[in-house]
Amino acid sequence: MIRSAVVLLAVALSPAVARAGDTSRIVCNLGAFSKAERARHLELIAMLKDKVAEMRELERGYAFRYSPDLVRSLAEWTTLETKCCPFIDFEIELEPQPGGASWLRLLGTEEVKEFIRTEFNPLIQIARPRGASLWQHDEARAVAEARRTGKPLLVDFRADWCSACKMLDADTWADPAVRAEIAAHYVALQIDMTPDDEGTKKIAERYGVSGLPTILAGNRRITGFVRPAAMLEALRSR
Repeated sequence: MIRSAVVLLAVALSPAVARAGDTSRIVCNLGAFSKAERARHLELIAMLKDKVAEMRELERGYAFRYSPDLVRSLAEWTTLETKCCPFIDFEIELEPQPGGASWLRLLGTEEVKEFIRTEFNPLIQIARPRGASLWQHDEARAVAEARRTGKPLLVDFRADWCSACKMLDADTWADPAVRAEIAAHYVALQIDMTPDDEGTKKIAERYGVSGLPTILAGNRRITGFVRPAAMLEALRSR
């Protein structure tokens, strides 16, 4: 199903690719949408804000991380957004599955990046404090880095439907002291347990995960929401 989504994405975005790079004028086409398209566009924008897990500022724009099961919705929103803002370059990436995330990138010239910063500021502000920029999402790559550096793995098992996971993102993982401790002493890996499929079940069995959030910090196992002070104490007792 995910592979099919990627194929559909490439077809759906082919018009956008043809128009990409035309940044001579930053003009929004207010007549681009039909009434039904405008209503759907608003629904998808609300989804983007509600489901965003991470934001990264790039040289040419911004990248936003989402659950892989949202790749079709990202493609649908991008196809609509291209109609009114053809001067933005859109990219969607689906990381290796299972466990990988989907990424939405909004890119352009310096002027276009300023437009993105202004127009999508609510999305940027929502995503900024969620504290996920330290995390990797490729298990094999994170394990290899841990072996190479000698740092222990910090694994956060989370899901989009998990309220306690969202509390960790907003409170604990966003805490500056916690983030500094992780950056200095751990290789941080987030594994998305949102999909209800065999891949997720196998990951749960392999790591012994029965509830979310579950955090593995070296030899320590933490289950449930933990406030920054308690998390920092656990991280330092390596």
